[in-house]
Amino acid sequence: NMKNHHDATPLWWKYCRLQVLVLIMILLSSCSLDNNNTGVMGQAAGNNNMNSMNFQQMMQHAQNLLMNAHQLKQSSNNGNRSEYEIGTAIQNAKQAFWASIQKYDGKSVQLLQAAMQGYLQCFALEGDVAMGFVSIAEAMFRQGDHLQAKNFLVQGLQVNPKHEAGLNLAKMMGLSNVSEVLDDERDKQNRVFRKASSSGSNSSTPRYRTNLPPEACSNANECAKVVTNTGNNSDPLENGWDASAHKLYQTQLSQIKSLPTMQVSFPVRNQGQQKNVFNGFTVSELGWWDRINEGTWESETLDVFDQYVSPDTTVVDFGAWIGPTIFYTAQIAKRVIAIEADPHAFASLERNLALNAGQAWSSKVTLESVCVSTPNDTGVMTMKSADAGNSCSSLGENVEWACGGVKEEWQVRCYTLPYLFAQRGITIDPRSPVFIKVDIESYECALIPSFYDWLVGEKFLPTIFVSFHPQITLCDEEQLRGVMKVLKLYEHVSCEAGKRPLKLSPTNSFGDFQEQLIANGCFQSSEYSDFVLNGRAGDPSWLKQFL
Repeated sequence: NMKNHHDATPLWWKYCRLQVLVLIMILLSSCSLDNNNTGVMGQAAGNNNMNSMNFQQMMQHAQNLLMNAHQLKQSSNNGNRSEYEIGTAIQNAKQAFWASIQKYDGKSVQLLQAAMQGYLQCFALEGDVAMGFVSIAEAMFRQGDHLQAKNFLVQGLQVNPKHEAGLNLAKMMGLSNVSEVLDDERDKQNRVFRKASSSGSNSSTPRYRTNLPPEACSNANECAKVVTNTGNNSDPLENGWDASAHKLYQTQLSQIKSLPTMQVSFPVRNQGQQKNVFNGFTVSELGWWDRINEGTWESETLDVFDQYVSPDTTVVDFGAWIGPTIFYTAQIAKRVIAIEADPHAFASLERNLALNAGQAWSSKVTLESVCVSTPNDTGVMTMKSADAGNSCSSLGENVEWACGGVKEEWQVRCYTLPYLFAQRGITIDPRSPVFIKVDIESYECALIPSFYDWLVGEKFLPTIFVSFHPQITLCDEEQLRGVMKVLKLYEHVSCEAGKRPLKLSPTNSFGDFQEQLIANGCFQSSEYSDFVLNGRAGDPSWLKQFL
């Protein structure tokens, strides 16, 4: 979450590469999507005002119309708006988003993605997000792209397997047994999931391993049995770096030591009646740090820290990158564990912390140059990056897609989070709350579901602040169901850094979960895809044995 260009991607994006989708969307401008919505997109092309706008202006116009539709929908709960007025607002937003797609200029990929996301949100406001997927599927089918049509149709029918328009389209496409198609798709996704290593390591590594090492323990009880120096071991965990990792570390350390230093200060921030005032700190001079001094860096992230990190809190931060989140939370929290597995970034983090050795808060920070993984991915694994140190390095199998290619690889040792907690003597209780920040660029799909076996057995839960970025859209169904399962453990779940609450309960279906993500626009930008999980869910029957 350190780079502003990491905008989020719609849920359906996993089915096709961006360049193919762009071409398809442009070709679709002459198509009628479905009988119920005939003319919606054609009307957009005939609107003189919209035709005079460029792509960026049209997107802003469409987003404003969508916001207006949201507001009208909310006010309808009080009987203040008619169904006709709300329906008209939604249709206006639909046609504006489609018009913006027609005007795509080939420059702003993120805005194109947001346009498609906005189009689906319009259907979500009507309570029929499946229709959005089905409409796109029909247009693709009419255009002759039967493979992508099937992919979008499957996505729509996964949301609502009994969707009438979707079933009719399936018949039109010659898919006589829809249940079989959905089962085949699910089996295909699961086979891919089992076959591929979620770490992106060599293909010879099986997805499910046997004879796992001690650091693969998946819950507190297991880890207590394998960790012998609980709370007393102050030595860093073995990082397992290979020659490539050591070279990246030494090269960056040499370069950064030659740089001049600069003074950095977080702005004074108001949190209720209390002002958080931070000491300035020293870092090796890089242009990026000017964002902190200017107060332009991720105010939403700092808002979350202000709300959930207190003087009693232990913060576990991975990935910590070059230190901005660490230097903020360490001035509030009782203790900070900073984990960064990119050796280039770790060299900068280590150097910047050393420059502040005289500050009282710096002694609260423990650095670890390892990675946190699922039990299956523990041990020495391969990490990849388009450019080491750029805040987009990951174990994730989708790192090449998420980070714009892979230029560098290195080996690093990985541990489960429960193992690290046991090794560092971290326990979770109301008197000593734990805050976990997760920012691991395309590995969330695998990691977050693995937390379930650990968290379901904990009476008190850590607050988790996880930045999904685009990669959750690439989760296969099994992984996304695993994410939902973890989220259901929590009383409060929200996206947009805590501002957009989701209503999850043990009875929510997978389709409900998908609809909420789309309706709340949880992936229309990088800030919207920052999720906050806080507080254990209130004693549902399936948790009573643990409470």
